[in-house]
Amino acid sequence: MPAESARSHACGDAGMTVALAVLAWPVAVSVALVAGWWLILSLAALPAPRARIRRPRGPIAIVAVVPAHNEERHVARCVRSLLAAQQAGDSRPDVVVVADNCTDATAALAAAAGATVLARTDAAVRGKSHALAFALGALRQRPSPPDGVVFVDADSVVSRDFFVASGARLREGARAVQAHYRPLPSHEPLVRLRALAFRLVHWSRPLGASRLRLGSGFKGNGMLVAWEVARDWPGGSGLAEDAAMTLAFATRNLPVRFEPRATVWGEMAGGYAVASVQDRRWEAGRFALLPRALGVGLAALFRGRLSAAAGAFEVASPPLSLLSLLAALPPAAALAGAIPWWAAAAPMALVGASFVAGLAAARPPARELSALREVPRFFAHKVAVYAGLALHQAPTTWERTSRQ
Repeated sequence: MPAESARSHACGDAGMTVALAVLAWPVAVSVALVAGWWLILSLAALPAPRARIRRPRGPIAIVAVVPAHNEERHVARCVRSLLAAQQAGDSRPDVVVVADNCTDATAALAAAAGATVLARTDAAVRGKSHALAFALGALRQRPSPPDGVVFVDADSVVSRDFFVASGARLREGARAVQAHYRPLPSHEPLVRLRALAFRLVHWSRPLGASRLRLGSGFKGNGMLVAWEVARDWPGGSGLAEDAAMTLAFATRNLPVRFEPRATVWGEMAGGYAVASVQDRRWEAGRFALLPRALGVGLAALFRGRLSAAAGAFEVASPPLSLLSLLAALPPAAALAGAIPWWAAAAPMALVGASFVAGLAAARPPARELSALREVPRFFAHKVAVYAGLALHQAPTTWERTSRQ
């Protein structure tokens, strides 16, 4: 009887080891592939881009569309920033603010700052994508269409060369352009850590993709689209409009080009309670799009559309926090003897190397690195977000995120 018990126990251990191996190997390979690709992009981004902007010959008419829902605190600042930015040919920028279901002074303040205001009222249909479609419908009625349309959030400001730099990409043949999106300066630890993460996601990786002549993805702010594309509007909707837009463009073989010399700064949620609302929406939207992103990426890859495929696969890639959490699973399996140690160490090493290379390419000031002290608390916050999504606490409708 003791012998039978020992054999049964041994069989149970062997079964557990096999189960761990079956789980750990796909995770290890997936993490290694994603982190390895991020490392390649970050290494390609190491040389600094040239500072000089090739000004396009002749004027390029770009309309800035600003969707705004109860943004009376920020909308005037945004409009003034856009009007102060130079356009090719030194023409005055055209700014259109969509006052979307506003119950405050957003419309009046935007008009006073110099914008053309479009009021939209439909409480049953809300969200950025609907506001953008409303503005594009109004632009189609104009006798002279613009060369391009740029979408800027109402809580943002732009660099002085924003229109010149992004417009030059249109003149070079790009149909979709993403500006460098950065958080506005803040003393809040969460915002400072997000600013560091933005250097990886919104600078190093898209710059590396640009160097490799590959497409990137829309980031939700500072998105420029050529008029012949915007007119028929293949844009996205849902909880992650920017990711859905990237996939819609990739399906039409319209890769997104990154322009590092056009910068847009936006407000970020300063506290974890408020950030949870935003993160649940972002992560739920991304997870919902995962099957479609993989399908669009593979279809583009099989057709030889490498640039569009790269943008779709970026949508399918997990955030760094989730990838880091997944990278901890293979070492646990290695401790149980389910997989060899090299298979457990390689994914973690690639995640670390991609992080270091990404920061090296972004060149953050040394003082910004102190934000890394916030990493443990941030990881706890993201674990809570993922746990909530796993327990079916995902949002189903758009909800405005409070800012600082």
